[in-house]
Amino acid sequence: MIPEEAKRKAELDGMFADISLGNPDAVHVCWAVFQFSHVLDDLFDRDVTLPVETVGLALLTFTEAVAANPFFQANRDILLGSMRVSTVEWIDSENWRKREDIRERVAAEVLKSQYQNFFYTVAGLCGGIGHMQAMSAKYREYQWD
Repeated sequence: MIPEEAKRKAELDGMFADISLGNPDAVHVCWAVFQFSHVLDDLFDRDVTLPVETVGLALLTFTEAVAANPFFQANRDILLGSMRVSTVEWIDSENWRKREDIRERVAAEVLKSQYQNFFYTVAGLCGGIGHMQAMSAKYREYQWD
């Protein structure tokens, strides 16, 4: 792992631990969703060439998190609902990127980042609405790629 990647991983480790108040099962779910979301987007955009191991392990980690992770299973209905909304927003973002109006293309980038709401949902489940809002204020950034 190159130093830049190691730094980003450490930042995300800290963010997910903060969001989940240190719950290791919730951290694992956050990582699985984060990795899978980015791999899926990279495969769609074709802006990066991903090794087969990256794709396969992201799918396996995500599948295991959804199927067997105790935190996910305990909060399955809420987390699946959040995943549904995030997926529709990602689809919309990809369609809006093609529009002519510059405001709509900028809005597409905001829509694309709405998968982050999944992590704030985890924060709410781990620490309540106050913690959810605090984590959103602390970590919300948009993907301007």
